[in-house]
Amino acid sequence: MTFSELKIMSRALVVEATASTISNEVLELTLNESANKVAELLLCLPTDSYFDVVADQQEYDLSSVVDRYLVSENLYWYDGSNWKQLNPRTSEYLNKKYVYWRDDSSGDPLRFFIDNDNLVIHPTPDTSGTSYFRLYYFEGTQTMTSDSHYPFGHSSEIPRLKGASWSILLYWRMQALKILGKTEGNEFVIAEQEFEKEIQKQKIILDRVPYINKDNKARFKGQIV
Repeated sequence: MTFSELKIMSRALVVEATASTISNEVLELTLNESANKVAELLLCLPTDSYFDVVADQQEYDLSSVVDRYLVSENLYWYDGSNWKQLNPRTSEYLNKKYVYWRDDSSGDPLRFFIDNDNLVIHPTPDTSGTSYFRLYYFEGTQTMTSDSHYPFGHSSEIPRLKGASWSILLYWRMQALKILGKTEGNEFVIAEQEFEKEIQKQKIILDRVPYINKDNKARFKGQIV
């Protein structure tokens, strides 16, 4: 659905949400937030982006180095000759296995962890390079401002995500009921349940990628370090 169509359907879905109870500005803001929430829950917008390596810099702000970052999938490092996958870890893992990891000598990065939007590399890179990091991640949506925009493809619709427009509308209904002060009755409970069911249904639909799911070798794996 286009932004225009989403706005029409959103008013129809919650009849009390007239322009006098929920302004057009609030409606548009809520629909955009709903689209981004659905993208976050479905992880339906995979992408990748290169960014620069800075020697002896251990931390990178993902919101600054890549666009619309939501959730990471894989991180690769270019060592000057080859691309190598870094292993995802946690700060707790590094604290236990590499007690003084923050003070380790720099070298070729081997592992990373992400704390909110903060990407932490270990060991710290010992060289600088343009586009030496490549992050595979899931991105959030672009803000719809024109009636012709789409929630996921923005300027053009992504065919496989057509069905997810209904998820956006169901999430909008929940937010609209909150704005209208209708969170105590069965109506809100039903809206919440229907949204959760729709999200689960869309996850099943989007997970149908047979040529990937049937081949274990297609999944990214790396040595545990």
